[in-house]
Amino acid sequence: MIRAADPLDDFLEGAGAGSELGERLETIGVALALPGIVIAVGLIVFLLFVHKRGSSEERMALLRALAVSGLVVLVGGLVEVVGAVAVGGGTWIEDLADTSRSPLIRLLAGTLMTVGFVGVRSPIPEPWRPAPRQIFGVIGAVSGGLSFATDGHTISEGNLFLSASLDVIHVLAAGVWVGGVVGLFLMSLRRSRGLETSPMAPTIVRFSTVATVAIVAVAAAGAGMSFLIVDSISDYYTTTWGKLLLVKVGLVVLAGGFGAYNHYVVVPALEVDASDTVMLARARSTISAEVVLLFLVALVTVFLAGASVNQNG
Repeated sequence: MIRAADPLDDFLEGAGAGSELGERLETIGVALALPGIVIAVGLIVFLLFVHKRGSSEERMALLRALAVSGLVVLVGGLVEVVGAVAVGGGTWIEDLADTSRSPLIRLLAGTLMTVGFVGVRSPIPEPWRPAPRQIFGVIGAVSGGLSFATDGHTISEGNLFLSASLDVIHVLAAGVWVGGVVGLFLMSLRRSRGLETSPMAPTIVRFSTVATVAIVAVAAAGAGMSFLIVDSISDYYTTTWGKLLLVKVGLVVLAGGFGAYNHYVVVPALEVDASDTVMLARARSTISAEVVLLFLVALVTVFLAGASVNQNG
């Protein structure tokens, strides 16, 4: 008896021949999953250790942002898995088993984050501690961050354990910084709309210390990873990877400059007078600028992950 071909297998095997489409889907998937994971990690740290003042509604708003991040990671992971199967060229089961380890981890991470954070209702206690269901979301965010240790140049260049460890530190520390800035931005937005009356200055002061440690870790881990990957100094300006890295570093330096201004100018002023309206306005402006720059950093990082270290471009 001749069995008809499985339409799903036919579709996915056909997609496997279109590796270009698959690579594009993988890029789109990472472009969604990476910012979602990074922001989620930072918002969790922000809620646990930084956000000490504010209403239950504000904590609810931050948790809603976590839920959105989870949905974005879920969609990104799904798109990335489809792309990996398309690139693989075999049956969809073989490709998932052989080539899609990191996308599958990110898909699982997005699923856990969605289960953990979507549909959470107030009141949210102060300080926030993950409820039993929300623990799934926390595990998902952390596992999503760890997934970047298993793909890209991390597993193809330099010492595997060292490069993977630096990559994890880089992603998680970036999350603490980026997610915290997003948290401050959401707080600022609520106050500009008259939805919150609690003072924002103490939160800015607390985050300043956390952000300083995170930025140092991001810079140190990033520098270590680049030294492990490149063969010569010329790689920084003759390869596509090197050029993208320089763009990313420039954007990070600009974002770090706004953070440094907050740390050395705004925070000391707010420690003296937490109601200083001029400094609070400057803090809101610099935080907004940081959000835009860090979004661009995430976008460049997506292309950096797929760029060749040895290809001139």
